[in-house]
Amino acid sequence: MLLEAMAQGVPVVSTAEMGTKDVLREGAGVWIAEENIEDFSAKVIAMLRDDQARLQLGEAGRDYAYGWSASKQAERMLTFYQSVIESHRPIGIEHPVELVFRHALHEGAVLPVDGDCPGRA
Repeated sequence: MLLEAMAQGVPVVSTAEMGTKDVLREGAGVWIAEENIEDFSAKVIAMLRDDQARLQLGEAGRDYAYGWSASKQAERMLTFYQSVIESHRPIGIEHPVELVFRHALHEGAVLPVDGDCPGRA
């Protein structure tokens, strides 16, 4: 839900525990609070009082969340697979997996990615 909110330009205050600590980056659409009520509530109040910070954080979050979109994840996956293929094939021979990914991306297909992605219907 955090990335979905950020993708819509909504500034976020959150803790960075468990899975969220691998995703969230301070200032990239989110203010990260410590795992206590005082810090969390202080950051929420500060954000509510600062129009400029909300606008900047919302825009930064939109940009950051785009990097987690299905198309960006597919590009990363393709780059990874291409590097593996390059390191394991004879020179000049194209691997079938590479052909499939290239064709899918060319046709605008959204390749499946584990987990929820911003913009997914």
